[in-house]
Amino acid sequence: MQTVSKLCRPWPGDAADRPGRAANLCHVFWALALILLAFAGFTVIVVRLRRPASGADESTAATAGPDVGRRIDLEQLRGFVYVGAGALALLAVAVILMGLFANRTGRAEGLAVLGFFGYLAYLVAATVVLYVMSRRS
Repeated sequence: MQTVSKLCRPWPGDAADRPGRAANLCHVFWALALILLAFAGFTVIVVRLRRPASGADESTAATAGPDVGRRIDLEQLRGFVYVGAGALALLAVAVILMGLFANRTGRAEGLAVLGFFGYLAYLVAATVVLYVMSRRS
């Protein structure tokens, strides 16, 4: 069984031992976990710093037309982003732990990529649900 200090050492016969071959990609999970954390932080910062749109008040909305007052509820969208970003941060921790203890299998890297695209799909689905719900009211 390998210890943590031996995880990223090249095995005998690895490509890192031979010049002119591909380098050992042992630390890719660290970069992917950092990308996950950065993307989660970026979406939280964007939602927090978003300024409310200067919308029409209720008296103007009643006379202007049926679609003026229908917008996505930003508080609900903010809640979706916070929950998703928290889950993505936990996934980044899981990627790091999996990369440290189950290295050389590619599972940590696959989990990170799957989590990234899953988070994007989650945000798109949340936006579509909020848009549809705003149309129904």
